Amino acid sequence: MLVILFAGSLADEPSIHAHMQLHLDTTVRARDAVVRGDFDAARSELKALAEHAPLKRVPPDARKYVGAMQAAAKSGAKAKTLEAVGASVAEVGLQCGGCHAALGRGPVFADAPEPPAGDDVAAHMARHAWASARMWEGLVQPADDRWDGGALQLLEEPWTKARDPDVDPAVAVFAERIHTAGVDALMKSSDTERAGLYGALIATCARCHRAVDDGAAD
Repeated sequence: MLVILFAGSLADEPSIHAHMQLHLDTTVRARDAVVRGDFDAARSELKALAEHAPLKRVPPDARKYVGAMQAAAKSGAKAKTLEAVGASVAEVGLQCGGCHAALGRGPVFADAPEPPAGDDVAAHMARHAWASARMWEGLVQPADDRWDGGALQLLEEPWTKARDPDVDPAVAVFAERIHTAGVDALMKSSDTERAGLYGALIATCARCHRAVDDGAAD
């Protein structure tokens, strides 16, 4: 859940809230499609974002971010790999966050719920999803505490043979990569670096999910 607050001249634009909410919702759907490994759905959402008509009145400080955001979406709509489309989604999030920081207004996310409890693989994956969502909020708001909170959750012992002797070897490889991404994320201080890591992270999630579905990594 989130609330988007606007002040000053932007409040005079009746459609600003709906416009920004559409951007956010579309990008979140693209992100979630990448994580699922649904390449076509992710590109379709990015295509819609790239083609969405901008507001007629865009504050000067926001114009370069709007253009860069739609350029990233356009690139993602034409991407040929999960890694490329994941990078485009992260770049869209980066430009959104840059715009919010420049304007001093944007999304204010509700307090994050507690990470899901449980010792089975489903609970473990739910905590990964929780972590990814918090890191996304940290990129888009932008907010260091959200980013770090998500990254810390990825430090949990990965789902490898040491934890589950029956785990698929391909899944274990991706689990290690996700764990390592959490370590690396805590060392990233710039939003540009964070976006690069986040794009790779969600593509790794996709590869892992495909390995589970296929029985082997592609």
